[in-house]
Amino acid sequence: AFAFLRQWALPEIRHRRGERHAIRAWSTVCRRGAEPWALAILLDEFDGSHHARVLATDASHEAVEFARAGRYAPGTCRGLSEGSVESHFHVADG
Repeated sequence: AFAFLRQWALPEIRHRRGERHAIRAWSTVCRRGAEPWALAILLDEFDGSHHARVLATDASHEAVEFARAGRYAPGTCRGLSEGSVESHFHVADG
């Protein structure tokens, strides 16, 4: 899904809507938050203008709070390149 977004959907949105259009995405079941964080990183790397927005929702308040904290074990976002992980995360408490 992320490869499709990166290679086709995002360029098509940009082409149709223009450079100044704020791309918005909705992660409907954020659970532990890896998907919305990975989506936010993808949008940041694609757009770079910080106009993109990600809305992450879940029926569980605890899941949303966990996702909001953005604390993950190494390897959680396996689909991201090493450079993406290094530029968007930092090591805390080991």
